[in-house]
Amino acid sequence: MLLAHKSGGLSKTIFVNSGSEATDAALKLAVQYWHERGQPRRTHFIARKQSYHGNTIGALCVSGHESRREFYQDFMPPNVSFVDPCYAYRMKDQDESDEAFVQRLSRQFEDEILRVGPDRIAGFIAETVSGTTLGCLPAVPGYFKAIREICDRYDVLLILDEIICGMGKTGIMHAWEQEQIRGPDIQTIR
Repeated sequence: MLLAHKSGGLSKTIFVNSGSEATDAALKLAVQYWHERGQPRRTHFIARKQSYHGNTIGALCVSGHESRREFYQDFMPPNVSFVDPCYAYRMKDQDESDEAFVQRLSRQFEDEILRVGPDRIAGFIAETVSGTTLGCLPAVPGYFKAIREICDRYDVLLILDEIICGMGKTGIMHAWEQEQIRGPDIQTIR
């Protein structure tokens, strides 16, 4: 049922016990993918500030909620960096259009890829609809389309987290379908 329509080209599934474990499995899959393609240096992840991807150490590493991470800093590896979330209400400049906001966030994401080095980036992980920390907040239209294009340009895996507020909760099967993108490379659901 999950893969019946092969939305976005998704073709395989693995069942785990929790959303946190799904995030850990997605991160491990991304690193394994690059190892098997002969690019073992690709172990760095880019995530968004104010994000929540789970409670295990692996999921917490890519979660950008500072107070949840603070106590565990000694466990956090240095291979994760963060960019701003697509939170227009708080982060859009006065008189900035949605299109200009998307361009600014896209540029920030691309700059981070270039800063770290495209040959070191395993993937970008983001909640399609931010749940726990931003309260069911969808991205500005065009955001994930721009992110998908940048990921394709630099051969970075796009990992979309639809565990809390995405899949089946937005009127269609996958929340990312509303952006009319080809889909993520990896998707986590619950």
